[in-house]
Amino acid sequence: MNPYVFKNISYLRIYGEINSFQKDLLIYFKHLKSVRFDGQNFRKFMHKIGIDWISYLNINKTINPLKMRKVYSNYESIVNISIAFNNQEYVLYYYEKFEPLFNVNQTFPDEDFCIYKNFPFNQLIHIYFDSLDYNSIRIPNLSCTTLWLFYRTYMFNLYYNSLNKSKDYFEFLLNASEILKKVSECQFEKRINLCSLRPPKSPDLDVTVINAIYYTNFFDGLIRFYLIPIASFLGLIVYLFSVIVVIKSNAFGQKNQKNFFIYILTISIINFLICFSQLFRLIPDWPYGLSNRIMNQVFSQYLKIILFDFFGCVLKFCSNSVYVIISIIRTGKIFCKDSQVKFKKAGNYYFTYRFNFKLNKSLHI
Repeated sequence: MNPYVFKNISYLRIYGEINSFQKDLLIYFKHLKSVRFDGQNFRKFMHKIGIDWISYLNINKTINPLKMRKVYSNYESIVNISIAFNNQEYVLYYYEKFEPLFNVNQTFPDEDFCIYKNFPFNQLIHIYFDSLDYNSIRIPNLSCTTLWLFYRTYMFNLYYNSLNKSKDYFEFLLNASEILKKVSECQFEKRINLCSLRPPKSPDLDVTVINAIYYTNFFDGLIRFYLIPIASFLGLIVYLFSVIVVIKSNAFGQKNQKNFFIYILTISIINFLICFSQLFRLIPDWPYGLSNRIMNQVFSQYLKIILFDFFGCVLKFCSNSVYVIISIIRTGKIFCKDSQVKFKKAGNYYFTYRFNFKLNKSLHI
């Protein structure tokens, strides 16, 4: 990477699934003040890459993060790492009523604590989760891993909010939030010591909802843009062939079969039109070329509603209705044949009985 191209960048947004990341990449971003990740993929990213890349941020700074005055005096040097769970730009396409697909405790569970034990807090790096309120004294239930990453930045925010207040206001906020009590309950020193005894192991991470949505969209696109057009094109050929065969045949000359073949011809024409409309329905949905610009026109949207949606439903209704009529005709013919056979059998039995009776009577048997 050319260090002169990106040297003035102050904000960096990294969304999606990252497969590799150069460890010393961010050392070239001298003016970087904020890095933003999406919470859906951040856990996978950390399991693959680790946290070594973070240590190249503010590499020349070393300040105790709990010394609030020193941190505040170097306020302009703070680099923020933000983890976004409520970013509607990223997931609103998939959901009308947006709800976070993952939450902070799922992304930072307790079993992942050892990944973050060497997080470089002393380099003025603050981590923010957009689903948490850093100015509230009410802290929700958090995993110890989340609390480990959260509490120093949270305490600094409380300190910052108390600068124009009384001398003891910061202590009051600490006590009211019970943040130090929560930190004590997690026993971080003990957890850090246990990390050296636990062999490094990368757990099998579940497929994220974003991955599932990606595969769903992939198969949806495969069906809509390939399988439906192919099936519609084959349907055009089959139903056109059916129309030609019915017209060329002598079926309409037969009195008994005329109505039946009229319905077959009708269903073939209707289904031909349905297949034809399905081929053209692809145009407004096609994501490339001028289709999006064309479909943004009001006239085009009315045309789509009337031509494809309304008349498409009418054609499908007519098709199903004709199928029902054909089924009734065929069922009626089967019952007629059965009744005729039964009538013939009954007549044969009656004729045989009468003939035998008369023959026996004449012979006096």
